[in-house]
Order: sequence, then structure tokens, then C-alpha cells
Amino acid sequence: MCDSSISSKIAANRMIASIEALNASMGIPKKLPEIREEDILQILERSIVPLWIGAS
Repeated sequence: MCDSSISSKIAANRMIASIEALNASMGIPKKLPEIREEDILQILERSIVPLWIGAS
């Protein structure tokens, strides 16, 4: 996807573009109307806690 001669920012942007293209090819929507912006913090909090519990 990239080599050491390009910046991390360019590599990250290429990776994001590749993931977006893959999602589009599979019909995965960019946004889910059921998830509101104010829900995102709670979703993150609930997804991170089980990772810490599993690590102990």
C-alpha cells in the first residue's frame, strides 16, 4: 500500500481511502442514522471496558 518514502499522513489517508472503497464495494453505509453523534462516547466507553477486563 505504501513504502517508507511517503509520510505517515499520506499512508494513513491511503489506508482510509482503501477502507472506504472496500466498504462501498460491499454496500456498507458511511453513516447509520440510528446512531447519533451524542451516542458515540457511550459506545466507545462500553467497548473499551471489556478489553481491559479481558486483559487482566
